[in-house]
Amino acid sequence: MVRSMLKGKNMPKKFWAEAVQCAVYVQNRCPHAKLGEKTPQEIWSGMKPSVSHLRVFGSVAYGQVPRQHMTKLEDRSKKYIFIGYDEKSKAYKLFDPDNKKVVVSRDVHVEETKQWCWSNSAEVETSSDIVVPSTTTTTEFSDEESEPQQPKMRSLQEIYDTTSEVHVVCLLADTEDLSFKKVVQDEKWRTTMDEEFGAIERNKTWELTNLPEGA
Repeated sequence: MVRSMLKGKNMPKKFWAEAVQCAVYVQNRCPHAKLGEKTPQEIWSGMKPSVSHLRVFGSVAYGQVPRQHMTKLEDRSKKYIFIGYDEKSKAYKLFDPDNKKVVVSRDVHVEETKQWCWSNSAEVETSSDIVVPSTTTTTEFSDEESEPQQPKMRSLQEIYDTTSEVHVVCLLADTEDLSFKKVVQDEKWRTTMDEEFGAIERNKTWELTNLPEGA
């Protein structure tokens, strides 16, 4: 899924971490047969999640410029690249290709049929099999009216310099922190584990062997 997301909009591989986080976010809001056609988010929160705010990863987006950074003659919006969702602030995460910063903003217009052309730093039309209701959409995560806040910015390089790839994937996983002791006390978890173990035995995907010397 992550590979397809990057290829779909010709995104550079350096955005793999953002693609993983976005994929996890979307999958947690998709129904699963093993969950009775419910979503993981619904099982966790007890409420059916909305998907109206979901957008195509890597699309060209326009974010509103904060008022404190705006002059009378300057544009009221800036061109970004949509790279995911910020769950803490219920906003979109955008990448600024000009200064290589990540911006978090609620006031966003996403053009899902356009992608950024990394060779000449411009957006281009992209042919896609994905059907969208309209070319340009405006969405806010919350119905509450709020004044545009100053975008929070940080460099992608600053993140990657201090974090390994494995740690990034672990941090991006939107899963519940459960210990084995807690899991075995829940009948649903025990049933799931039994089903998984049974499937492994039926498929003969592993063979029990003796430990090697010194292990």
